[in-house]
Amino acid sequence: MPLLTKLNLAMLAVVPALLTAPTVSPAYAQVEAQGAEELVQTGENGGAVLLQADKATFDAGSGIYTAEGHVEASYDDRTLRADKITYDVNENEIQASGNVTIIDKSGTVLQATDVTLDGTLETGLIETFGLLIGETARLAGATAIRGKNTTEISQAIYSPCKVCKDKRGGLPVWQIKALKVTHDRGNRIISYRHAYLEVLGVPILYTPWFWHPDPSVARKSGFLVPRAGNSTDLGNFLEIPYYWSIAPNIDATVTPLLITQEASVLKGEFRMRTKTGEFQFDGSVTNPDRLDSDGKPVSGKQVRDHLFGKGRFSPGPLWDWGFDVELSSDDTYLKRYSIHEPDELRNRAYMQTRSGRNYAIMDNYFFIGLRSTDDQGQTPVILPNIDFEYHLEDPVLGGHLSFEGDFLSLQRIQGSDLERLSLQAKWQRPWISKRGQVLNMFGDLRGDVYHTSDLQLAPVPISTKDSEVTARALPTIGIEWSFPLARPTKRGFQVIEPIAQLVASPSGLNPPEIANEDSLSFEFDDTNLFKANKFPGLDRWEEGMRLNVGIKAALVGFGPGENSVTIGQTFRQDESRLFGEATGLDTKRSDYVGRLVLTPLKQFRMIHRFRLDKDDFSFRRNEVDIWGGTENYWLEAGYLTLGAELSESGLETREELTAKTHLKIRGNWSFEAEGIRNLEADEMIRARASFVYRDECTDFEITARRRFTEDRDIEPTTSIFFRVKLKSLG
Repeated sequence: MPLLTKLNLAMLAVVPALLTAPTVSPAYAQVEAQGAEELVQTGENGGAVLLQADKATFDAGSGIYTAEGHVEASYDDRTLRADKITYDVNENEIQASGNVTIIDKSGTVLQATDVTLDGTLETGLIETFGLLIGETARLAGATAIRGKNTTEISQAIYSPCKVCKDKRGGLPVWQIKALKVTHDRGNRIISYRHAYLEVLGVPILYTPWFWHPDPSVARKSGFLVPRAGNSTDLGNFLEIPYYWSIAPNIDATVTPLLITQEASVLKGEFRMRTKTGEFQFDGSVTNPDRLDSDGKPVSGKQVRDHLFGKGRFSPGPLWDWGFDVELSSDDTYLKRYSIHEPDELRNRAYMQTRSGRNYAIMDNYFFIGLRSTDDQGQTPVILPNIDFEYHLEDPVLGGHLSFEGDFLSLQRIQGSDLERLSLQAKWQRPWISKRGQVLNMFGDLRGDVYHTSDLQLAPVPISTKDSEVTARALPTIGIEWSFPLARPTKRGFQVIEPIAQLVASPSGLNPPEIANEDSLSFEFDDTNLFKANKFPGLDRWEEGMRLNVGIKAALVGFGPGENSVTIGQTFRQDESRLFGEATGLDTKRSDYVGRLVLTPLKQFRMIHRFRLDKDDFSFRRNEVDIWGGTENYWLEAGYLTLGAELSESGLETREELTAKTHLKIRGNWSFEAEGIRNLEADEMIRARASFVYRDECTDFEITARRRFTEDRDIEPTTSIFFRVKLKSLG
């Protein structure tokens, strides 16, 4: 339906004649219409303003349209609404009064008592100016001059904070008052002249000039929120990040870290999106006094730095590739300056392809150990590790057949090197009886070929030869039986499922010529109870006849989440020397392993994983994680105890307690805290406590943190820092 008319027929007939007549009789000088809508030509380029109102009149003598009652004028992508609008055709000027609102294409909403604009609704004079930018930010002033791309406001106030008349005396948390403010709509920048920052109505900061992007801007170059504080080993510090929006797909952040008791640090981050993916790098560099291994100053300077990076790319629908870079100049640099706190740096480059359930991936790894006991010469470099998995679509002997392969090349600067090729065929066939019993028959056949060199350089020589080629075939067959039973109740279902798995493999499949590279760390728990091979890698293979038994029970519908328990045990025909003495699997009858999950209420969740001694039922591993509370008040706690080592390499007895909490104090204030305590040594590891204020326009945080451990030049440290973020100013 054309935008032309709700005018009555008299208006349509008379207005064109009035506009073209050489003379006009006073008796016919004014035409009035009810419920009017009219297109009016304005501007030199022939644009048109669409006027809509409850009542409209046109005075042909003066060339003035007058519209009253729910008036709306639209031009291009701008809309003006008011109680009354007059349009002077000769002067191409529009005057509006009473509840004036102007909305432009960006969504900003301008409000005023009176405005005088040109025919395009773009430039003019505004009285009692008010502008809504984004969802909450407001810019107000006594008067404003609106230009083609800018608006200049006198005696202005800006704030993104909500104003509640019953709180804080009707004052926003913070606002900026200025003698003059310019809103550059084209570049979306708000700049100030002679500005004061007020907090709860109290002026705390003056600046002669200041600018920031308006809240509609997602990203723009400028300073970000600074962070300041004090550390017992570094002294006072101040971080001032600067964000640089280089292009729509590229940005960078440069952050000087100014320190009083140490050389300052320069940090940086670079990010970029491409047509096929994205990557980013972050790093830092400093040049402090040189320290010895005990952290004591010695003569000279020492450049310390780090570089981290990550890239993920998808050049096609089936291919992905990427990389991870983690480098540091020395072991303790990252922890000393609180950049990161890892025990190991991992560098990786990979390429993979996927199609349904089939995939292939090539990984390359380079590790850097940061512990004082790590020997980089003994740390392996993996170039490459290739894995693939292929599934046949059609059944074979009524079951599913798949193939897996692995190639590993492991090199060391000092120590033995290894090349390994593994190929495996896996078959399984499930069967369900009429009564619901589930049988799953399976069989594996794997072949491994190892080439090991530089054997005499290994920490524990495994052969009298310098080079060794070893091959083995690893067949495994098994059957698993389960009988899930369910009983309906008024609230849901009670489910119980006994499980038994019988597995058989030949013995003597782990000769001493094959070094254990990928199965050193082993833990017997509920996750590998029903695995045919419980070792996590390929270098060790579980052998002999064994029976894995267990039972699972669950309550379905008795709470908002999972409520279940799993417990089980392994029986072996012969004792095994493959597993460590304290893993719980070295004898004919293993320890008990299990997991308990309880979520009876929305406000409570508990996960308990355990390993019980087979003879006296004492805890050999006990791990409990509990969460309880509401969105505003919650506590999360964890307890872990390890009675003995879990692997061939050995792991010391541990008893550890962790806790984390969030408490809403009052209004927008909250308290957060967390800590880790070593109960075995009766000492804290680290702790943190924070007071946080957060509302729609402000983030304030003050944090105290204590690190209790020491490592070479890193001593126990206490840090206090604070951060204030005024939203929309950065």
